[in-house]
Amino acid sequence: MDKKVGILTFHGAHNYGSCLQAYALLTTIKNLGCESEIINFRTEKQKDQYAPLTKRKGLKYILKNGYFILNLKKRKEKYRLFETFINKNLVGGVLNIRQRQN
Repeated sequence: MDKKVGILTFHGAHNYGSCLQAYALLTTIKNLGCESEIINFRTEKQKDQYAPLTKRKGLKYILKNGYFILNLKKRKEKYRLFETFINKNLVGGVLNIRQRQN
């Protein structure tokens, strides 16, 4: 088949459901014989939402960072594992919107 499929999904969230759903959908469509890629609509704000420490300003985020520091080693490892999975298993099939705009 010469069909191309673009997948628009929330693939960059650091939770098992969103990562595995994106991976399963991408793999299933490829197994059906179609060319498929995930349309990468992952903003800096979204990336910051899952970072071990947030860059956002305000009392709420200062307090959150204070709490996150208590578990920083665990949070960094979890962040690294999710980013590794996303980059290894989804990036090959990801179409970066910013690249297409040029």
